[in-house]
Amino acid sequence: MSMTSIWSQTPMKICEFHIPIKNKYYLHMKATFNKVVIAESQDTVVVEGNYYFPFTSVNWDYFTETSHHSTCPWKGKASYYTVKVNGEISENSAWFYKEPKDAAMGIKNHLAFWKKVTIEE
Repeated sequence: MSMTSIWSQTPMKICEFHIPIKNKYYLHMKATFNKVVIAESQDTVVVEGNYYFPFTSVNWDYFTETSHHSTCPWKGKASYYTVKVNGEISENSAWFYKEPKDAAMGIKNHLAFWKKVTIEE
């Protein structure tokens, strides 16, 4: 997978700890699980190697919010979703920040994935 950065065209926002918060890649990205596209966007945000998909690009029929949470020192408290497609389940495999810290506002209303979810161009 090749990535084309637009850093030279658009200023990159930097968080208070000098970690890039908003690296946009205008590639058509897909999140798939069990051979079904569960999110698709040309407007993802990449933070710490994770693609964050806008909420508007997510097929919410496959998601159930869980009670699981984790905390990032500069992004805040993450909430999780379990993904279920055609009977296959991946628990807590998507996360988002309901109330991100100021440094992470670029990923507000965005969802990222891990575990059995595949991200591809």
